[in-house]
Amino acid sequence: MVPNHALIIMSLLYGEDNFQKSLMIVNTAGWDTDCNSGNVGCILGIKNGLQGIDSGPDWRSPVADRLYLPTANGGQSTTDAVTETYKLIKIAKLMNHQKFEAPKTGYRYHFEMPGSLQGFKVDLTSKNNQLTYIKNVEGHSKSGKRSLQITYDHLSNGVDSKVYVDTFIPKEIHELEGHARNVFFHYNLYTCSNIYSGQIIKAKIIADKNNKQNIFCNLYIRCYSKADKLISIESEKKLIKVNSINDFSWKLPGTNGDIISQIGLRISSSENSQGKIYLDYLGWEDEPKVSFFKPNHVVPFQRGQPSNKIKNSEMWRNNWVKATDHWDIHWKEAFHISNNNGRGMIITGTNDWKNYTVSSKITFHLMTSGGIAARVQGLRRYYSLEASKQNKIRLVKMFEEIDILEEKDFAIQLHKEYLFSLSVKDNFIRGLVDGILILEYNDDSNMFQTGGIGLVIENGTLSTNEILVN
Repeated sequence: MVPNHALIIMSLLYGEDNFQKSLMIVNTAGWDTDCNSGNVGCILGIKNGLQGIDSGPDWRSPVADRLYLPTANGGQSTTDAVTETYKLIKIAKLMNHQKFEAPKTGYRYHFEMPGSLQGFKVDLTSKNNQLTYIKNVEGHSKSGKRSLQITYDHLSNGVDSKVYVDTFIPKEIHELEGHARNVFFHYNLYTCSNIYSGQIIKAKIIADKNNKQNIFCNLYIRCYSKADKLISIESEKKLIKVNSINDFSWKLPGTNGDIISQIGLRISSSENSQGKIYLDYLGWEDEPKVSFFKPNHVVPFQRGQPSNKIKNSEMWRNNWVKATDHWDIHWKEAFHISNNNGRGMIITGTNDWKNYTVSSKITFHLMTSGGIAARVQGLRRYYSLEASKQNKIRLVKMFEEIDILEEKDFAIQLHKEYLFSLSVKDNFIRGLVDGILILEYNDDSNMFQTGGIGLVIENGTLSTNEILVN
């Protein structure tokens, strides 16, 4: 800590208030180059603003605001600097009893900060247009001040332009090998996808008045599928006329257990076309209607055969934050989790989820307690419907410590399957077992308003093949 602190001071003293020079000094001085340069860059960014960062090389475009923030609340992990900035602004406003208004009525990708790309990038794979460029520009927005300009050229049959944003672990990171992979994953990247089946993608696209031709646009998602190869699912095409305003609304279909990793926009034309369109915003709404299970393309473990010989799919499991001692791939059940000492969890979903029901047919093999969780905001903030070895069914609120909201006698048998359903609607919580309402509670004290789902196990093992959210 002492030499790191000294190097930060040295770079600020000798960097002459220059962003590039200061970072060069702190990085070439040795010791920890990640945290030291991060601190120096942060200090100079606060002091001199965007003008100070942009006065030298283009530091911002290659990064495009992308951030990875590993946390037990995995739906917040794949994110961007603008999204996280507005979270801080909201907290500050609320702490000072001021009203917070999210840009463009709260759509995630709104591009309202100068130069922000919010993680968007051009798809430059072989079948897509290499002459596509994106940048943040003023204007061309009906509810804000800025938009994402997409410039395309030489579109034709079979030659499209695509831009997209990652909602989960990016393909280029997943495919890292050797030393590069070891370096990146030195710290575990716990993350869940930001979007799921049943949610509705909303977008607004404005065509430039100087375009010469009409074009077509459609939304698409890409999912990790067999052997973790990305497959595309696309919405219907929409005709985009010159100088027109176009609203998109697409309810995401089921993905057969595959995890959504990208949201994108495809521009196509049957004739040679060039021009510009402006993405005013893109976001999603509504709770998901999704089923989590082991996809059919996953090759089952066979005794006597080495598992490392099979190029199997693993991203469906990586969509869960694993905070339990064991979740082995060799069991036939999709979810067979154990915790040796104390409470363990696996978690997925996002803080966008508010009112929904999570259900699963659970078998307890051994436990002090265990069950399903809703509105999960981390390991110490959630509601759960649990069975206990004292032959109780209970509604639990974990808020740093366990608070048993309600409980009833219920004779739990090990190795028997039970359908657990936990419903959260506003401040009303209901727990059902095998379709029968067992417990309900009205939480008026520090209620958790939103959050993902999870499985909870304390001192034991439970298993299930599928978890439903609707």
